[in-house]
Amino acid sequence: MNKAIFIGNLTRDPQLRSVNTPSGAASVCDLSIAINERRGTQTKTTYAQVTVWRTQAENCARYLSKGKKIAAWGSVAAVPYQGRDGNWRAQLEMQAEEVKFLSGKSESGGDVPDGMTQVDPDDSPF
Repeated sequence: MNKAIFIGNLTRDPQLRSVNTPSGAASVCDLSIAINERRGTQTKTTYAQVTVWRTQAENCARYLSKGKKIAAWGSVAAVPYQGRDGNWRAQLEMQAEEVKFLSGKSESGGDVPDGMTQVDPDDSPF
Protein backbone atom coordinates (compact mmCIF):
# COMPACT_ATOMS: atom_id res chain seq x y z
CA MET A 1 0.00 0.00 0.00
CA ASN A 2 1.36 3.41 -1.00
CA LYS A 3 -0.25 6.09 1.20
CA ALA A 4 1.30 9.18 2.74
CA ILE A 5 0.21 12.35 4.51
CA PHE A 6 1.91 15.67 3.80
CA ILE A 7 1.31 18.73 5.98
CA GLY A 8 2.85 21.89 4.62
CA ASN A 9 2.47 25.39 3.25
CA LEU A 10 1.87 26.35 -0.36
CA THR A 11 4.98 27.89 -1.93
CA ARG A 12 2.96 29.48 -4.76
CA ASP A 13 -0.66 30.00 -5.74
CA PRO A 14 -2.52 26.88 -6.96
CA GLN A 15 -2.34 26.21 -10.70
CA LEU A 16 -5.70 25.06 -12.11
CA ARG A 17 -5.92 23.43 -15.54
CA SER A 18 -8.27 21.20 -17.49
CA VAL A 19 -7.33 17.86 -19.03
CA ASN A 20 -9.21 15.52 -21.35
CA THR A 21 -10.00 12.10 -19.92
CA PRO A 22 -11.92 9.16 -21.42
CA SER A 23 -14.98 10.36 -19.45
CA GLY A 24 -14.62 14.00 -20.55
CA ALA A 25 -12.80 17.09 -19.31
CA ALA A 26 -11.56 17.11 -15.72
CA SER A 27 -10.19 19.90 -13.53
CA VAL A 28 -6.68 19.37 -12.16
CA CYS A 29 -4.96 21.59 -9.61
CA ASP A 30 -1.21 21.51 -9.03
CA LEU A 31 -0.01 22.54 -5.57
CA SER A 32 3.61 23.12 -4.59
CA ILE A 33 4.21 22.74 -0.86
CA ALA A 34 7.03 23.08 1.64
CA ILE A 35 7.01 20.52 4.44
CA ASN A 36 8.96 21.73 7.48
CA GLU A 37 10.34 19.20 9.95
CA ARG A 38 11.67 20.67 13.19
CA ARG A 39 14.03 18.86 15.52
CA GLY A 40 15.19 21.05 18.36
CA THR A 41 16.56 24.23 16.80
CA GLN A 42 17.11 22.62 13.38
CA THR A 43 14.57 22.86 10.56
CA LYS A 44 14.63 20.66 7.47
CA THR A 45 12.41 21.58 4.53
CA THR A 46 11.23 19.09 1.92
CA TYR A 47 9.41 20.29 -1.19
CA ALA A 48 6.67 18.29 -2.89
CA GLN A 49 4.17 18.60 -5.72
CA VAL A 50 0.55 17.65 -4.97
CA THR A 51 -1.97 17.00 -7.76
CA VAL A 52 -5.68 17.25 -6.94
CA TRP A 53 -8.53 16.26 -9.29
CA ARG A 54 -12.09 17.35 -10.10
CA THR A 55 -14.19 19.21 -7.49
CA GLN A 56 -11.40 19.21 -4.93
CA ALA A 57 -9.13 20.77 -7.57
CA GLU A 58 -11.62 23.57 -8.15
CA ASN A 59 -12.01 24.15 -4.38
CA CYS A 60 -8.23 24.29 -3.90
CA ALA A 61 -7.86 26.82 -6.72
CA ARG A 62 -10.69 28.94 -5.33
CA TYR A 63 -9.86 28.93 -1.61
CA LEU A 64 -6.09 28.43 -1.35
CA SER A 65 -3.21 30.78 -2.03
CA LYS A 66 0.52 31.00 -1.42
CA GLY A 67 1.41 30.50 2.26
CA LYS A 68 -1.76 28.58 3.24
CA LYS A 69 -1.30 25.39 5.25
CA ILE A 70 -2.83 22.13 4.02
CA ALA A 71 -2.88 18.44 4.86
CA ALA A 72 -2.97 16.15 1.83
CA TRP A 73 -3.03 12.39 1.61
CA GLY A 74 -2.69 10.01 -1.27
CA SER A 75 -0.13 7.97 -3.19
CA VAL A 76 3.45 9.22 -3.55
CA ALA A 77 6.19 8.69 -6.11
CA ALA A 78 9.76 9.95 -6.30
CA VAL A 79 10.11 11.18 -9.89
CA PRO A 80 13.68 11.63 -11.18
CA TYR A 81 14.67 14.78 -13.06
CA GLN A 82 17.88 16.41 -14.20
CA GLY A 83 18.59 19.78 -12.57
CA ARG A 84 20.00 22.83 -14.30
CA ASP A 85 23.44 21.86 -13.01
CA GLY A 86 23.20 18.49 -14.79
CA ASN A 87 22.82 16.44 -11.58
CA TRP A 88 19.96 13.98 -11.18
CA ARG A 89 17.48 14.53 -8.34
CA ALA A 90 14.14 13.15 -7.23
CA GLN A 91 10.95 15.20 -6.87
CA LEU A 92 8.24 13.96 -4.48
CA GLU A 93 4.87 13.91 -6.25
CA MET A 94 1.54 13.03 -4.64
CA GLN A 95 -1.72 12.14 -6.34
CA ALA A 96 -4.00 13.42 -3.57
CA GLU A 97 -7.16 11.60 -2.60
CA GLU A 98 -8.13 14.38 -0.21
CA VAL A 99 -6.89 17.80 0.85
CA LYS A 100 -7.80 19.54 4.11
CA PHE A 101 -7.40 23.28 4.61
CA LEU A 102 -5.54 23.94 7.87
CA SER A 103 -5.37 27.75 7.76
CA GLY A 104 -8.00 29.49 9.88
CA LYS A 105 -11.03 31.28 8.44
CA SER A 106 -9.43 34.68 8.94
CA GLU A 107 -6.46 33.50 6.90
CA SER A 108 -8.46 31.84 4.11
CA GLY A 109 -10.60 34.85 3.26
CA GLY A 110 -13.91 32.95 3.38
CA ASP A 111 -15.88 29.97 4.49
CA VAL A 112 -14.76 26.42 3.94
CA PRO A 113 -16.25 25.00 0.72
CA ASP A 114 -18.86 22.24 0.68
CA GLY A 115 -17.32 18.80 1.02
CA MET A 116 -14.23 20.15 2.80
CA THR A 117 -13.57 20.25 6.54
CA GLN A 118 -11.88 23.02 8.51
CA VAL A 119 -9.27 21.36 10.72
CA ASP A 120 -7.68 22.92 13.78
CA PRO A 121 -3.93 22.14 13.55
CA ASP A 122 -3.86 21.67 17.34
CA ASP A 123 -6.27 18.73 16.94
CA SER A 124 -3.99 16.97 14.45
CA PRO A 125 -2.56 13.65 15.66
CA PHE A 126 0.69 14.39 13.80
